[in-house]
Amino acid sequence: MRGIVRQGLGAVIGIALAVAAPASATDITAVGKAKLGMSVDEVKKIYPKMEQLRPDQVLGAQTIMAEDLVRYVVHDTSAPALTKPGDVELRFWKGKLWAFIVYYKDNDPKQVEAAISKQLGPQTGKRPTHPFWKGTAMTAMLDPDGRWYSLTDDAISKDAQAWFIERVRAVKGANVVQTTPAAESAAPAAPPAAPAAKP
Repeated sequence: MRGIVRQGLGAVIGIALAVAAPASATDITAVGKAKLGMSVDEVKKIYPKMEQLRPDQVLGAQTIMAEDLVRYVVHDTSAPALTKPGDVELRFWKGKLWAFIVYYKDNDPKQVEAAISKQLGPQTGKRPTHPFWKGTAMTAMLDPDGRWYSLTDDAISKDAQAWFIERVRAVKGANVVQTTPAAESAAPAAPPAAPAAKP
């Protein structure tokens, strides 16, 4: 298995789809002209200077290492809810733009939250300190500790979630098989957790 699951994946953007929450009336599906669901080539035309990130390179928000995930960053750009430029991480799943992660830097977290709430309505998460909004076809969440918020496409998130569940089951299955002495030599080794990466 070449895709490696990073520890702490429960906090990965867009994976927590099981949260039951009413949908908001309006989605935020774009940063500038780049829209969720676009191809890498389409987004490169909008952001020709976007830089590809290494699989182990973490800017702040947690990630996974998987063949189907490719990540880029655009530095010092405008984004929804920002009054000053920030960095935008672009995550593509199977070639489609899955998530924007906006690192809002010097912008005020309360103003960022207020601007998102103005468009998506009151936050619908269970942790007031880490707001969460469920749109009609997208999900937004804000992490004031890491100074970022994310916008993810729900349909693409479901596909990524299915990949993650399959990998977890495979790892657990391999670990269970290996505890049986008779099967020890034949069982494939479970992939190691990815090392903690430094930005």
